[in-house]
Amino acid sequence: MTLAACTPGASPDPGGVDSPVDAVDPPRPGRSTLDWRRCGKPFECATLRVPLNHARPAGRKLGLAVIRLQAPVRDQRLGSLVVNPGGPGGSGVQFVRHGAIDAIPAELRAQFDIVGFDPRGVGRSAAVSCGGASNDLLSSDLSPDSPGEVAPLLAAARRLAQACGDRNGPLLHRMSTEDVARDLDLLREALGDRQLTYVGFSYGTFIGATYAQLFPQRTRALVLDGAVDPSLDAQQRARQQVQQLERTLGDFLDACDTEPTCPLGRRKGQSRDRFETLLAALKQAPLPVPGSGRALQASELLVATAGLLKDRGPGWTSLGLGLRLASDGDGSLLLAVADRALGQAGSGDWLGPLLAVNCLDVPAPRPQAYPSWPPATSPTSSAFAKPSAVSSTATSGGTGAGIWRMTPPASSQSWLQTTRMSWY
Repeated sequence: MTLAACTPGASPDPGGVDSPVDAVDPPRPGRSTLDWRRCGKPFECATLRVPLNHARPAGRKLGLAVIRLQAPVRDQRLGSLVVNPGGPGGSGVQFVRHGAIDAIPAELRAQFDIVGFDPRGVGRSAAVSCGGASNDLLSSDLSPDSPGEVAPLLAAARRLAQACGDRNGPLLHRMSTEDVARDLDLLREALGDRQLTYVGFSYGTFIGATYAQLFPQRTRALVLDGAVDPSLDAQQRARQQVQQLERTLGDFLDACDTEPTCPLGRRKGQSRDRFETLLAALKQAPLPVPGSGRALQASELLVATAGLLKDRGPGWTSLGLGLRLASDGDGSLLLAVADRALGQAGSGDWLGPLLAVNCLDVPAPRPQAYPSWPPATSPTSSAFAKPSAVSSTATSGGTGAGIWRMTPPASSQSWLQTTRMSWY
């Protein structure tokens, strides 16, 4: 969901529009350093100071949270491997702390320090917060079925945009992917690496591709898993995402009908029936999660589902269990998965960084475009499609001023296992 920080409430950026990628690089600040400290064995943490505006390196600074898991044998170390879990809004710090051992093969961990960072505006890096307006939007009907239901949803999105602009000021204008890629280059330098070695998932692939185009001579190796096509506009990107999610969810639900270890179904179609029944119930009334002071909402069910579908092994197992538990009245597992996927555990305010980045990066259509797309072929596709459509149309006024156009280096019509991405 990429709701609207192309904000009516944000004042114009006094620093001007970001330079395109083919412009002269901004002046370099003095080399940043990292003062590492223990932050729970076996991890070390530090803060990287970067300019708010890379064209003005002597101006206001931001502190970016950084974490590393050191390679065990120092004389076999090849350098640093920087990872990003996606988003926008995903916390690289939380990803390394909780997921690096599972996501990064042991052979790589033996030869590289695994490094994660919270991009600007995310997590512990001057996190963008839009206050209660985020929850107000999430409590709205995210799957409206008539123009009369669309209007209050778009109004909630505009209120969120206003709140984000009022609360965050100049930072909102400096959260484009290009800004993050320039931060990444300062991180590479502070780590002491001559060239960048990087793994990015989902939106993290866009960061990696942006870095490679900005700094080709400083790029050693990139792994871009589940790549985002940078040539798509907001509507095209949302439509592609919906199609991929629907296909992969269908694969999962079909497998659940025949897999003895999946607790959702025992006959053809039963797993899909249970999923759609749960989704419909959450749209009517969120499911309270005892002890958390919160409730599992339909939007969080979809976030958790999308995140777990990426991993056909443990992810699919956890999704089957989480859906069955939620169907039986326990939404705690799915709520925890949604929080972790968004890098904002417990806060409930994860829309801010996501909408800020997408508003700068991707030109958005006007709200009038919403009723015409995308067609829903099932209750499930409707659930994924309509919030995606709202998310792009609600960024009305978003010109993508911070973005530059990039041509994909390669294309393939083959699907990448569960990630279902056709561009990489």
